[in-house]
Amino acid sequence: MKIASALAFAALLASGCASRSSTPTASTATVVPTADGQKIVTVEQPGKSPRGEVRHTVTGKVSDVERNHGEVTVRATDGSKLKLQLPPVAAANVREGDAVSVDVTIVPK
Repeated sequence: MKIASALAFAALLASGCASRSSTPTASTATVVPTADGQKIVTVEQPGKSPRGEVRHTVTGKVSDVERNHGEVTVRATDGSKLKLQLPPVAAANVREGDAVSVDVTIVPK
């Protein structure tokens, strides 16, 4: 129990929740699980847009590659498609069937 309390306190210090600043520094995170087990995370921070930041990880497999144009199409585990535009040199070694994990962060203005 003491170890759990110490870890929780250390986490608070690391996140800024236990700081002595009079300006609120804590952020509020909401995790929404999707049907296929993935998670969508929204984060609201004081002084930032009230809509919050959205983070999501898309996992799947490469279904198509246009190396000359740097276009990579990913078939996500939920069946949806994600088309990525990369520099051609970044797509040079990508092959159909490669496993992919794409982290997406959207920060509203």
